[in-house]
Amino acid sequence: MTGGPGWPQGPGGSWPPPAPQRPPRRWLLIAIPAVALVVAAAAVFIATRGTGDDRPKSSAAQPTTTAGPPPPPAVSMRVLPALLLPPDGAAHTIRATLLVGAAGPPDADKEWEKDKVFTTLTATPPIADQDCIGLSAPAEQSAYDGTGFEDLARQTLATPAGDKTYIQAVIGYADARDAANYVAGAKDAWQRCTNRTVDFSPADNPDAGQVFDVGELTDTDGIVTVSRTSSSGDGWTCLHAKAPRNNIVIDIQTCGHNMAPTVIPALIDEINDRIEASHQ
Repeated sequence: MTGGPGWPQGPGGSWPPPAPQRPPRRWLLIAIPAVALVVAAAAVFIATRGTGDDRPKSSAAQPTTTAGPPPPPAVSMRVLPALLLPPDGAAHTIRATLLVGAAGPPDADKEWEKDKVFTTLTATPPIADQDCIGLSAPAEQSAYDGTGFEDLARQTLATPAGDKTYIQAVIGYADARDAANYVAGAKDAWQRCTNRTVDFSPADNPDAGQVFDVGELTDTDGIVTVSRTSSSGDGWTCLHAKAPRNNIVIDIQTCGHNMAPTVIPALIDEINDRIEASHQ
């Protein structure tokens, strides 16, 4: 009797079904290494091709930075008098035939000695517009007291006829930053006195007539300059400038009739040449 559907078949039928035939072991032994070889070859190909850029990454040029020259050493306080321009050189620059030590009355103090270089600040008596006293003259005491300067040299020169004057001063600080900071502060103080009338008459003599029209402040190449012209209308003009150069503040003023502004950078450059030469 043969079993119906769902029933096990008896002897001679197809139950149980024949076991599946296993592939020959020799084929597996050959196939597995072959696949591994293909995978390894593909990995080598990808590694050598990369992204398609055959240039070695390590050879790419890298940006380089070049350090600038070190700052010059600070100027010694011992050489300050030698930084001032000689009278004949200054005379040539301001277009004067001759500059000599400014002449005072016979009973004047020793500051009026010919061509003398002083190492003290200028003690200007109080003026009518005291807030602008720093504009009155180079190396003015109230403009430098408490600023940390170490030493100075200054000189007052004039033509024999008195139609041109030149005051020069060099004020030494510990380093270039201190000198620059001083000039920045002086610039702010001067700015408050520009574009207005300022009375430089002594406070105890308000009728002295030292009234000036102060012009605009300029700052070119680190040279801070203010001009002032006499309100009397005679054309008497003073140019006052300060400039930090290394650890030195150059503080100069030249006055005369219709003084040309171009003399200021020329004078500053000539003094700066002497500052730079002091390192050589």
